[in-house]
Amino acid sequence: MFKLLMLLTFMVPTIGSAQVNFLPTEESIGTSLDLPIALNEIGQLTFINRPGMFSVAPSVQLGLSMNNVSYSVPSLTSEFKLSAVDSQNKWIDVRRTRYEAGLGASAIVSNYVNVGLSPYLGGIMLMTRMKNTQEDETSKDIRMPKELTEMLPWGVGDHGLYQTYGGVQAYLGAGAGPVNLLKGSVGFQNQFIVEIRKLNEHQIVFKIAEEGLTRQEAQIGPLVAELSLDRFRGHRFVAHFNLDIQNPEHQKLFRQGIAGKINVLQTTLSSARQTVSWDGTERNSYYGIPYIRGMSQRVGEYGVIDNNRTSEFFISTRKNSGMFITPGLHQKIAYAMDSGVILFWNSEMKNVSAKTLDKYFLKIGRTLGLKGFDQDVTGLDFGSVLSQIGLIITQKELLAIKDLNIDMIESELQNRCEMQQLECRNPRHMKRLMRELKRVLALSWRDMKADFGRLLVREPALIVTVMKMMNIQKRAYLKFLNNNFQSLQGNIPLENVN
Repeated sequence: MFKLLMLLTFMVPTIGSAQVNFLPTEESIGTSLDLPIALNEIGQLTFINRPGMFSVAPSVQLGLSMNNVSYSVPSLTSEFKLSAVDSQNKWIDVRRTRYEAGLGASAIVSNYVNVGLSPYLGGIMLMTRMKNTQEDETSKDIRMPKELTEMLPWGVGDHGLYQTYGGVQAYLGAGAGPVNLLKGSVGFQNQFIVEIRKLNEHQIVFKIAEEGLTRQEAQIGPLVAELSLDRFRGHRFVAHFNLDIQNPEHQKLFRQGIAGKINVLQTTLSSARQTVSWDGTERNSYYGIPYIRGMSQRVGEYGVIDNNRTSEFFISTRKNSGMFITPGLHQKIAYAMDSGVILFWNSEMKNVSAKTLDKYFLKIGRTLGLKGFDQDVTGLDFGSVLSQIGLIITQKELLAIKDLNIDMIESELQNRCEMQQLECRNPRHMKRLMRELKRVLALSWRDMKADFGRLLVREPALIVTVMKMMNIQKRAYLKFLNNNFQSLQGNIPLENVN
């Protein structure tokens, strides 16, 4: 089970596991904007203003994000302890680019109703390479290889992910001119994904996936402050192949694979196949100025069927974006299965101060009682950080909480919240927390697992409280990738649990 946790926590925030890697492209990075030129009902070409009962204008959808960061290769640890990077340490270089472009049209009727159609294309390229020192330069070219032999110079463990997608969105809005105050839309998107990882000098793992997605959205608010409710339905087929770089037949099959001819590879090579489908909703909020400075909050709940195995997960994401704000992505994920729940706290940050690291990483570790998370980091500059904390709680452990005295849970939890000065020390917060706990404990396992996971990932103090009351030993998975200090990876006991 712990090996599963280590695998999942590595994959979720960086590359994406099969269960959750459909999330990044569900949301467009481009915002559809009307150009300041329009044609009205009598054939007049107008600029800026759009007078008249009816006018049509072109719209454009553009998005571009680029990121390049290096982390020291993590050393194994059983506690969080900052130290200088070992001079012999190798480094991980991560380059990521995402682009999006579209050209559509919008029509305004009576200056209040806006109808539009916005086709778009986009792509994501992610390349992870190993290098000997922080100063070593890696290739800036992260485009997908066109020939299998192009991977001969790759290092063992190098990994590339290439996604291309396209779709169309139709929308109907109500507002003032081109500014929508109410908006409803429906979109359809298809995606093709290639993933490559070099296993040794001559062998690679080659994954190909095809995906279809339907999205419905209801939105309220102008461009600078929006609330929306989204519904997603999607499916993905994935096939895995092992290829020999020097095999001429495999070189031919690789060319056919990146051209989308998955069936040719399937009839020629043995493969592992996976079918994933999902159905979920998300509540989103955004305020700011697109491309300049903005903050978004997404809360989603999904049901997933992976090769006929059902699961549910909850995800809460906070993201800063724009040219004039420090970028940051912070996630809380609860993944519920028949065997139990897996909890994740993930962050990816740049220009990280001690205050920011404490808020999104150290505080969670302290709350869980992880060794080393109480150290003083005042005044330290952490540069770029990718942090992960993961924890598995089994079905047996969760069901055993039903046997605990609820008043004792509240008393112990209250003491812990007061001692650590957590938000749950607030009487209203505690009242809501305990009301939700009582509701969840009254459910059957089938109905409670997803709700329990959602509650625990939001309230980590509750985890330590109940585990200590049941005298259960737990260990958490840690990954801390950094470019100013030695990166760390390992598992740490919840030291407050006897």
